[in-house]
Amino acid sequence: MPIVKGNKIARDILESYSNAEFFTKLPDIDEEIKVVAL
Repeated sequence: MPIVKGNKIARDILESYSNAEFFTKLPDIDEEIKVVAL
């Protein structure tokens, strides 16, 4: 698919989405989460 010149931010978002980076680029989370209830 040819890339059309245009909004670079929109193109970057669409490319990131198509590469499923929202699954592969998430930051690591702690194994333990402390909860305080009042």
